[in-house]
Amino acid sequence: MSEDRLTSQLVEVADVVGDLGRNIAAAQKLLNKDYVESLKALMRMAADHLDGAGGDARGEALLNLIKSLSPNRYQYTESVVEFAADLAEMKQRSTMVGGGATFKMLHVSAAMSMGYGQEYRSAARITATIHAVPDGQLVSRLLDRAIATEEDAPQLPLATSLDQDIYDRVHEIWTSISASAQPSG
Repeated sequence: MSEDRLTSQLVEVADVVGDLGRNIAAAQKLLNKDYVESLKALMRMAADHLDGAGGDARGEALLNLIKSLSPNRYQYTESVVEFAADLAEMKQRSTMVGGGATFKMLHVSAAMSMGYGQEYRSAARITATIHAVPDGQLVSRLLDRAIATEEDAPQLPLATSLDQDIYDRVHEIWTSISASAQPSG
């Protein structure tokens, strides 16, 4: 029996953790998109109602309004997957052979029995924690590691249409803030 056969089944746990990370990232992108769209709607409303104000006063009033009424920003901060497995396999094999013969009043018999057993047990406990809000030192270490791995030119996943939507909304907000902060001529 191969011990690797049992423990190799734990590879599927890594797939589960990877899927969890991708699903959390996709859900966070949707939360980010909703936040940016809510912020954009708030800015549109503020700009419509502050049309008559002067350049600096309008920009400052707009920023104060956005700060006081800004929508909630939801963020996944930590996700934990715990997996525990108790793997066991048992094999048994036995053989018995017997025979006898009778000669007049004498009976002769012989028997042989042979048994074999094997049992394998293993246990595994895997905990994976995914953090969404790292501290500044972690970001610095990750950037250093990213620079070091750039030599291998890893292939990044393709951007999704949701990524482009988020970028477009943030660009609109940035343009709107930049335009409202400039004094009107």
